[in-house]
Amino acid sequence: FVQGKEPQHFLQLFKGKMIIHLGGCDSGFKHVDENEEAGRSSGFKNQQAEDKKGNRVRMYQVKGTNEYNTRAVEVEVSAKSLNANDIFVIKGPKQLYIWAGKGGSGDERELGKKVAKVLEPKSAYTLVPEEKEPAEFWEAIGGKQEYASSPRLQEETPAHGPRLFQCSNASGNFRVEEINNYTQQDLIQDDVMLLDAYNELYIWVGAGANAEEKKQILGTAKEYLMTDPSGRDPDSTQLIQVKQGFEPVPFTGWFMAWDNKYFQSMQTEDQMRQELAKQNAVVVIDLKAAEEQEDSFENCPKFTLAELQAKEVPEGVVSGKKEKHLSKEDFQKLFGMPYEKYATIPKWKQDNLKKKAGVY
Repeated sequence: FVQGKEPQHFLQLFKGKMIIHLGGCDSGFKHVDENEEAGRSSGFKNQQAEDKKGNRVRMYQVKGTNEYNTRAVEVEVSAKSLNANDIFVIKGPKQLYIWAGKGGSGDERELGKKVAKVLEPKSAYTLVPEEKEPAEFWEAIGGKQEYASSPRLQEETPAHGPRLFQCSNASGNFRVEEINNYTQQDLIQDDVMLLDAYNELYIWVGAGANAEEKKQILGTAKEYLMTDPSGRDPDSTQLIQVKQGFEPVPFTGWFMAWDNKYFQSMQTEDQMRQELAKQNAVVVIDLKAAEEQEDSFENCPKFTLAELQAKEVPEGVVSGKKEKHLSKEDFQKLFGMPYEKYATIPKWKQDNLKKKAGVY
């Protein structure tokens, strides 16, 4: 089985005591550079040695809805790994903490206690509720930092759970497919993805996504919001574009055991810096402004007057805005003015001119 995709009957074998540790070596499933693998193996041996000495701090994220699907996964020791929706167990040389996020469930708390007992059978744990952390707790995990703690993550069972969609034209047509029980590994670098966190709709852009996918995703996001059966107000949902390798904490908080180093193996640091320099890594999109820009006179594809006056207009013509598909020369000839001047007159006058010209 692939980590994060284990079937229910497999998880039931552990009865709520499944613990996944970091470490191990890459196998024949993928090619690994020998020098890189040697360094990784050496690092793992050092970690094992530190474990034996009892000097290493380890951190586990506990997540699930019942004792049959709840699991603990070791994550990077950092405050950035914390998530208000889950429980975390932190084992240090002299301390054992159970950090309880506000949205953590009762089953997660119970498994957290079991994990603590497995890690340190003879030690007592200290329960640390979110926002009541002592200074020693932050010191144990490298200092206080921003972590995923949005209001919806603080709900034990959000009314609307997160959803992930893959958007790709690899088949020749632009297709959108939902990915159930998603993980970080489902973010395909050759595609664009939609992550619906309800209050926010994220557009994740993979490093290898093509221009057509990037162009179509805005219209797809708008249609998705407008047709949402939950009845939410599209204007109250923030649309945010995120680039691969530069995911902000509010985005990563919707993934179990997010690995900040996962995408580094796919892109060199220089490549990521160059990509970041070209365009902001995280952009809040004004959907109305983006739509207006897309439908501007300059950006609309051009057709002849005869094509626009036909009963069946060409594909790509924006309904009710046929005049925007004329060339500058044809527009001037038909309306007796440039488009810039036409755009300043009242809409009712524009409509009368379009009807008279046969492009209404």
